[in-house]
Amino acid sequence: TVDRVPTRPLGSTTMQTGALGLGCMGLTGVYDIERRDDKRAMAAVNRALDLGMTYLDTADSFGPFGNEKLIGKALAGRRHDAMLATKVGITGRADGTFHHNGTPDHIRAAVDESLRRLQAEYLDVYLLQAVDPAVPVADSWGAMADLVTAGKVRALGIRTTDTSVISAVQRVFPAPVRVGQFRIGQSKLRLEPWNACLQFSGLRFQIGLSEVRRRKRRKTLLHKRQAGTCLCDLFTGHVDLSRGGPDR
Repeated sequence: TVDRVPTRPLGSTTMQTGALGLGCMGLTGVYDIERRDDKRAMAAVNRALDLGMTYLDTADSFGPFGNEKLIGKALAGRRHDAMLATKVGITGRADGTFHHNGTPDHIRAAVDESLRRLQAEYLDVYLLQAVDPAVPVADSWGAMADLVTAGKVRALGIRTTDTSVISAVQRVFPAPVRVGQFRIGQSKLRLEPWNACLQFSGLRFQIGLSEVRRRKRRKTLLHKRQAGTCLCDLFTGHVDLSRGGPDR
């Protein structure tokens, strides 16, 4: 048998979630569109939930839009088993280009579209995927805070390594989740974002294992296996790299 993933509080909120989460971007063929298999992807989501990996991370820019649709289908009848997190702030276009959009009007419209695609009445976590350089971050964050008041979102998060941005959004509305990346093979971790998280009561650092851009499929598989040996506690910021290389 496989032990269930232990639970952790989500920052200063009353919500409980698995200490390990599932990043869903790759489930809709982002890395290899020819190998996309929605049936297997949905089975993987349900298996993750069975194991206690309740934090599901998606975004409206993944696809774009298709990833949220798949997660919505996978969660049919199991919405309350999941900690559902999606992102806003980057718009993907059919030509493959991506653009920032952090305007309050876009955020207000985007959350309703995400809820429709995810077949959900609310989001557990809504994250600002990127700060729009053309929009004051306080304006974007204020619009997101209004969604909490409206009952569409339970908690907010932000994807940034800029400590000044972390401080700025905390002054507007609490951000229990801060998303960062740890790259396999990276020799040094920047401590500033971690320290900034510790300055605010309940703020937790979510680690994303970033896959190195692949040149050859064999190297890609190696990187994926290496990533699997890095044990990450998403909401305490603890990383355990003690388990050497891939098991097989």
